[in-house]
Amino acid sequence: MTYPSDPCGIRAARECACKPGECHQQPRAIPAPTAQPSLALGLSGAIVGGAIVAFIVFVSMPRAMEDSHRQALDQQEQISWAR
Repeated sequence: MTYPSDPCGIRAARECACKPGECHQQPRAIPAPTAQPSLALGLSGAIVGGAIVAFIVFVSMPRAMEDSHRQALDQQEQISWAR
């Protein structure tokens, strides 16, 4: 049996063997989160992040395609000279 004034009141009587008001281990309070992001904030962040990644990819694609094309032509030229 627990008593209302007992700091161990949230525990079962067998878990707190001390007298009411003399429990050595006080229950620790868990602080509430200071900020909880909403679903709309998370979705907007994902959309903005995706747009930034897409922009970077589309800006770098022409350069990558040009380099790939030049590399293929160089390789083709080396093969034709090797024959």
